[in-house]
Amino acid sequence: GVDPATIQILENGQVMQPTNLGGGGQGGVGPLTTMLVMDVSGSMDKDGKIHEAKSAARAYVDQMRAGDQAGLLVYNTKYDYIQPLTQDRDVLKGAIDGIKTGGDTAMYDALFAAEEILRDVQGRKAIIAVTDGLDNSSSHTSDDIIKGIGPGGLSISTIGLGDPSTQEQRGLDRQ
Repeated sequence: GVDPATIQILENGQVMQPTNLGGGGQGGVGPLTTMLVMDVSGSMDKDGKIHEAKSAARAYVDQMRAGDQAGLLVYNTKYDYIQPLTQDRDVLKGAIDGIKTGGDTAMYDALFAAEEILRDVQGRKAIIAVTDGLDNSSSHTSDDIIKGIGPGGLSISTIGLGDPSTQEQRGLDRQ
């Protein structure tokens, strides 16, 4: 909940008196649906990036609250929705642990697919992309992804792995 004394709401220039402000349920916010979108291309095999990606994904699953759910979509040149949305943390971690790498990178295509999967999901929803960002084979563009965020009520957060000062495959493409 929110303490009404901490905010001021104006309507047509008139101060309104807020009462009984709250979030989406117990704890202040409702459940969150997250799609973990993980890069499994060959470049993720360099310098242990795939191990760091798995560690980040497992850490995310460990902090999920009761009622939250997540799914796992991996990609290289094609995407694979390997774990449908679930609240079962052990199932999610098992799917994460089973990830293998190889191939080129079609990150925008995978993000587009994640947006499609989450489109009809009700409530709060987000995409977390774990990648070195070296997209080299998508048919979709960053503009396609941005257009799908607002109407879908989504947010996309990125965990970038690699050294941005390096131009080799072990690097990180910040764009």
